[in-house]
Amino acid sequence: MGTSAATPDVVRGLLAAVRDKEYSVRKYAIEAIGKMDGNAVMPDVINGLLAALRDKEDFVSANAAEALGKLRTNAVTPDVINGLLVAHGDEHDDVRLRAAQILGKMGTEAVTPDVIKVLVVALGDQELVVRCRAEEALGKMGTEVVTPDVINGLLAVLDDAINGAAVYSAASMLFSRSMLQHLSADAACRLVEMRLLIPLDCVKPMELIRMFFQTQINVWLPLIFWAAFREDSAITVTTQSIRQFHSDRVEDLDLSNTDGDKLRIAICLVFAEEARRLRLPCLPHDSYVSETNL
Repeated sequence: MGTSAATPDVVRGLLAAVRDKEYSVRKYAIEAIGKMDGNAVMPDVINGLLAALRDKEDFVSANAAEALGKLRTNAVTPDVINGLLVAHGDEHDDVRLRAAQILGKMGTEAVTPDVIKVLVVALGDQELVVRCRAEEALGKMGTEVVTPDVINGLLAVLDDAINGAAVYSAASMLFSRSMLQHLSADAACRLVEMRLLIPLDCVKPMELIRMFFQTQINVWLPLIFWAAFREDSAITVTTQSIRQFHSDRVEDLDLSNTDGDKLRIAICLVFAEEARRLRLPCLPHDSYVSETNL
């Protein structure tokens, strides 16, 4: 149903059907409302869908959440957001997952402290599909959701390690630049401890090296070694640069304008120790010019 079909009489009829005693009538009326163009949204329509979110039939309330999402930015109002937050407490998992999905579609416009709090709770939902949708929703909300609670929730997803897609999504978020720069030393330690659970292509060694020089958190170093080793690349450290040699390219980090002798030595010491543990060849280093290979 497009804008041309959304006449006042049609809308009134659909809203009346949303209150019908037969749940199937309510369900199909809501589906029809969801097919209306976003430009045809009216306050009465939004209020009708918000009321339907509380319907005792899960098919009806789930469809109401989906319909609100289809109405696009016209439906991003405090009342709608609050209605979706209430839907997160529904006993039916399909209602909770639709609510998370719609909040994700709303993106940064839906970000509030309460939304972040509810989605973090949903990361621990008993139903895997709800946890995945909550994770996806947080991923679509940008840097505004980078909080300690979100980070801990994503770490818990990794620690759970039940679903591959959920683990991949959580790892991708945690290793994004916006997340990395907000990770505490404790959070970094937990990632190092869980390194075998982290999908290989989520971790970029050079990105972690940049983060190490920015944060000077030494706990990142074993993870950098592990990431480079797993992708079968080599890293060299000199006074002028750090280079990562891939099979098809070379990444270079210029250190000529930094005063990072201690940091370079720290990298070499940890890399040498990790290499010895794996019985890999490692070049020695001195206090000024250091070089090591993975």
